[in-house]
Amino acid sequence: MTLPIVAIIGRPNVGKSRLFNRLTGKFTALVDDQVGVTRDRHYALADWRGRSFLVIDTGGLIPGAEEPLNKKVWQQAFLAIQEADFIICLLDAQSGLTPADAALIQELRRINKPIFFAVNKIDVSAHETDLGEFAKLGITPLIGVSAEHGRGISDLLEALYEKLPPLEKQEEEVSDEEIRLAIIGRPNVGKSTLINQLIGEERLVAHDEAGTTRDAIDVSVFKEGKNFILVDTAGVKRKSATKTRVEKFSVMQSLKAIDQAQMVCLMLDATQGVTHQDLQLAHLIWEARKGLLILVNKWDLMKTSPKKYIEDLRPQLRELQSVPVLCISSKTGQNCGELWKTVLDIHEGLQRRLSTAKINQWLEKAIIAHPLPLYKGRNVKLYYATQIGTYPPHVVLFTNYPMGIPDSYRRFLSHRLQKELDIEGLPVQLSFRLRKQ
Repeated sequence: MTLPIVAIIGRPNVGKSRLFNRLTGKFTALVDDQVGVTRDRHYALADWRGRSFLVIDTGGLIPGAEEPLNKKVWQQAFLAIQEADFIICLLDAQSGLTPADAALIQELRRINKPIFFAVNKIDVSAHETDLGEFAKLGITPLIGVSAEHGRGISDLLEALYEKLPPLEKQEEEVSDEEIRLAIIGRPNVGKSTLINQLIGEERLVAHDEAGTTRDAIDVSVFKEGKNFILVDTAGVKRKSATKTRVEKFSVMQSLKAIDQAQMVCLMLDATQGVTHQDLQLAHLIWEARKGLLILVNKWDLMKTSPKKYIEDLRPQLRELQSVPVLCISSKTGQNCGELWKTVLDIHEGLQRRLSTAKINQWLEKAIIAHPLPLYKGRNVKLYYATQIGTYPPHVVLFTNYPMGIPDSYRRFLSHRLQKELDIEGLPVQLSFRLRKQ
């Protein structure tokens, strides 16, 4: 089951990128007071109370605009609207209701999708009265927010939370019949050549010129008693280097391939080492909670030992130091056969389960080893835990203050759970729920 998609739309300079950054907590979208800074769609993962979704930031919409650039921005936003499951229409309290707002809202009335109307820049109480003129349009739900200061964001997320698919339905057991494996990396690292090597035929066009692959291509193969779907993807460039419409579409398809895969192989170029772009991709895959295998390709051009290379590489991976790494040559086939065993080990680890009794024994030991900090002067308690899904292992913990558990403690519990399951280097998911009295 793919993640729900939420698109943020609105006219220029209403604060869409600030809201995008606030919802995702990444602060990756460029924010400036200048009108029209955002022109393309920007994707990032968000999570609220254990439910994950994908957020799209879009350029400012000017209904009826004839200027070519504005038309392209409108086209990009329209594609986001088509792709989205939910829409947040962002309005501006400080400038008030404008003809462009009214025209956009009229267009949205024709769309049969859940729409949340948020009025931004409600920074002080006096501005709350400005909701009145928007309320006259009969649009609901209408929520006042401040993307810059965080005011009302939890109300918006709660409204969205009520519409998201139930948590249990987002959990999906992966069938043994098929394993979907995406091959991701920068341009010209050898992704297509690797797939040709793995399946033993020239199934894909491979060329020294970067950017040969432009779309995500599925290739089926039966190996080690399992059915695999290998997904070849376009090389993911830096955002500043992605200029043409085809390049941007290709990057979007590659990011979708990550979301739809069970596991991802991230390919690096051994001759170039790990780059900032490689690290960004690795963290994107990890945040999507996919099994990650790092492949260091073009090993036939290296003279150092794989062991020494990997030892030097791991510190550069920072918090992902435990992720499995394999040195290969997609051109000569060196170590490519080892990929199947490593992938199946990851596949088995992502399906691992613990009984409720063992999980609660683990939780008790973790609390003793590292007691919970106070929240607003009050004791935070973790009462019990249970595993509700796999791929990755997903554990729900019941507490008196879900919001009172800091990120540092969540990371501590995640590391302890990985050790308990014996899956260090693989992702786990923890959700915290309020225990009903």
